[in-house]
Amino acid sequence: MTPKKIWVLVANGHSAKMYESAKRNEGLREALPYELHMPNPPSGKKGDDDRPGRVHESVGAQRHAMEPRSDMEKLAKENFARYVATVLGEEAQKGKFDELVVVASPEFLGDLRDELHGEIRKRVVGEIDKDLTHMKPKELRDRVSADLDLLL
Repeated sequence: MTPKKIWVLVANGHSAKMYESAKRNEGLREALPYELHMPNPPSGKKGDDDRPGRVHESVGAQRHAMEPRSDMEKLAKENFARYVATVLGEEAQKGKFDELVVVASPEFLGDLRDELHGEIRKRVVGEIDKDLTHMKPKELRDRVSADLDLLL
């Protein structure tokens, strides 16, 4: 029987990297030769205008700043989650992995769950809701194995 190909997705709202388990009890190696990045504009460039719009009170002459209808950074992170899910879907169709472990910051993990559908969702064998994007592959492998009782 051929061993299962396990991928570990490590992500936060700004970057994502895929690793694979080459062989059981060996280190992780990069599954893709690149890291995915979400462009994050500086805070002053997130909307069309640097200042929120103004509204008049119905009584009196006071004006107040309006809250933006959508948080541009949240929207960008949701779009990034959709992009990561699309890349995973394409790689799954190529037969690159059988199982997937998702390691992501808590908020971004929620965004990813919303975007991972069908076949990809069925391949998820574990989740860790922590931002571990700073870890080196060996540290990451040890952490994932310990947290999920997996032999990576």
